[in-house]
Amino acid sequence: TLFELVREAPVGMPVLVSDIEDDVFNILLEYIYTVKQPDLKNTELSDAKNILEKADRFGVTGLKLFVESTLVDNFLCARNAAELLVFADSHSCALLKEKAMDLFCTDPDGVKGVEEWKMVRKSIELLEELLDYATQKRRLHNSEFADSAETVDHLDVTTLREQLDGANLDVDGSREMLVDRLKKHIAER
Repeated sequence: TLFELVREAPVGMPVLVSDIEDDVFNILLEYIYTVKQPDLKNTELSDAKNILEKADRFGVTGLKLFVESTLVDNFLCARNAAELLVFADSHSCALLKEKAMDLFCTDPDGVKGVEEWKMVRKSIELLEELLDYATQKRRLHNSEFADSAETVDHLDVTTLREQLDGANLDVDGSREMLVDRLKKHIAER
């Protein structure tokens, strides 16, 4: 995290932060100090992904989740669903991954009909997960409340995050991490 970089540096010495553009670093710092969400309306997909990558790298979870929801709401479509599915998988963006898989389920030809589909095909694990997702109608509506470990497996990512947040638990991570975290919480009640 950014805090760890600063903490490990010798007192009075500048901290070198590499592999980050000035504008992205400024967005991170502004969010850290003000919790102000950046205006991403006129942002390119690649820039939004870059901000999310850096927020993930430096542990700025709130910014990461905001940019993830922006990718879902403003960018995700059949043309880039395969690219964003791979991206979401590599950065533990559970909501983006779920929504990209939803798009595959509703428009498989559109999602598979792009060059980026080759990236999905390279990952046997991701293909298996996509196949399981497409063949199992296991998601409940987001208004459902998990009262047992068995029901947690069937919740969508939004509901998982809402319930974890309500229990003051971490809402970042892959879907599997969120499910495990909520199951552990339910078991401890």
